[in-house]
Amino acid sequence: MTKTSTIGGASRRMQERRTEHEGPPKVSVIICVYNGGAYFRESLQSVLDQTCENIKIIVVDDGSTDGATAFLDGQNIDPRVKFFRQENQGKSAALNFALGQISSDYYAIHDADDLSHRERIEKQISFLADGIAMIETA
Repeated sequence: MTKTSTIGGASRRMQERRTEHEGPPKVSVIICVYNGGAYFRESLQSVLDQTCENIKIIVVDDGSTDGATAFLDGQNIDPRVKFFRQENQGKSAALNFALGQISSDYYAIHDADDLSHRERIEKQISFLADGIAMIETA
């Protein structure tokens, strides 16, 4: 069964969550944003479109002045997205804050101007489950 979800004005089709996706997320995806208005919406959508749906997306706006995250304010955003805003303290402070919000087995860092392949998270989990000790992405 599918339903239509509106995220920041962009519609997408997503499968209704199945019971195996309930409980803690498998992966937390961290996105720290500072003045990423030109890229952030598309970047976030690439994470929302992952084939692995059992994720938590932690967005930390580090005091943007360009309205990069304005579309998240007051929106009916995807329940996987947890949005935080702080005064500008630098990327390391935003990242450290986000790391404190993790409740999953794994985490992935996704920059505000990154686009991820739809199977990125699924493939990374698969590699980890197969015993590969390190994954490096650029």
